[in-house]
Amino acid sequence: MKKRLVNQKQLSQILDISPQAVGKLVARGSIIRDSVGLIDLDHPENAAYLRDKGINPRKIKISASPATLKAPASTRSGNERTISELQKIKLEKQTAKLEIEIDRLNKKLLPIEFVDGVYILHVEGLHSLLERFAATYIRDVGKKILEAGEILPAHIEEFTGFILTAMHDNKMSVMKKLEAYDPKNSPGRF
Repeated sequence: MKKRLVNQKQLSQILDISPQAVGKLVARGSIIRDSVGLIDLDHPENAAYLRDKGINPRKIKISASPATLKAPASTRSGNERTISELQKIKLEKQTAKLEIEIDRLNKKLLPIEFVDGVYILHVEGLHSLLERFAATYIRDVGKKILEAGEILPAHIEEFTGFILTAMHDNKMSVMKKLEAYDPKNSPGRF
């Protein structure tokens, strides 16, 4: 049986990639050349690679002119991406990753450990403080209300003042933690 040999440029046209990309495939061992540098389409490694790319090696017509050599259109899957498309996608993903890292360094994104350690614990602390206050307030102020015979504006102001002070103190505590947060030396890198 006659060998079906092509050169690097012909194989690049079959695969619809650059000759340099074919050279990289050869260097990686994905495509095998013979001793004179030609590529046998029927070599088991080469045939397997072509089939993986959706090209039937038996249906490729080899002509004398590399410029006219093309893989049959029906053998390509249509879902394949070119190297330049893959590089563009990779670059877009790297850019998105860098944008996330910039937002993290500018404190626009916070790691869950920080959120859990600061915001959630402070909300729980505020909740506990308000719960304790509600439980003791009626005992502490109840006697004053009974003596007055009604709830006076002073009682309402005292209660409201305590609630507002507790919320303000909690907010300031969270703000201090956020200001002290250093994204460069904290866990949660993306």
